[in-house]
Amino acid sequence: MSILQLIIHFCPLKSNQREKDHIRRPMNAFMIFSKRHRALVHQRNPNQDNRTVSKILGEWWYALGPNEKQKYHDLAFQVKEAHFRAHPDWKWCNKDRRKSLSEGRGTPKELRERSMSESMGV
Repeated sequence: MSILQLIIHFCPLKSNQREKDHIRRPMNAFMIFSKRHRALVHQRNPNQDNRTVSKILGEWWYALGPNEKQKYHDLAFQVKEAHFRAHPDWKWCNKDRRKSLSEGRGTPKELRERSMSESMGV
């Protein structure tokens, strides 16, 4: 699968307009490894649920040698570079931060400081 195909595959269109415009984060090395090997794990363990398959994939990843892992890290770097070329203005922002900022409750740092002061009874 080419880098562009990986990006397109992981940026599918969803039902409503907001989700259609959502650009997903580029895959990291483990996610690429998992995508390539998930079908094989399912084939070898047909009655296992997705949670168990994910655990097996994690074990396989942990057992990989540094040279094999490096191939996936290199591929992840290429995917990331292609992603940033395709979406130069894209910035990742986690859901919690986006939600708190959109509700006008302040920045995450301000929220942490406020929470700490409230818990200390200040």
